[in-house]
Amino acid sequence: MADVTLPANFAWVIFAFLLSAILVLGLGVNVGRARKKYGIKYPRMYADASDGEDGLYFNCVQRVHQNTLEGFPTFVFLMIFAGIRFPVSEFPL
Repeated sequence: MADVTLPANFAWVIFAFLLSAILVLGLGVNVGRARKKYGIKYPRMYADASDGEDGLYFNCVQRVHQNTLEGFPTFVFLMIFAGIRFPVSEFPL
């Protein structure tokens, strides 16, 4: 079996993953707060036209979270595999 060794700076990739996971959790908390504030009860995922302007605001908060969740697995996959080869940017800042 082949040995897998990670680069010395791979901890930065893990750190970036943890920060992005905290972001996703924070967006979920925002959706929960918006549900309570605007009175959108479960199991409804989105508000409809009868909820008025409050429903529009809730839909914005919910859509931000949903859009982030849709792209998060791809982001994590690409970050981990790119991080194996390039854990730290080589571009001068």
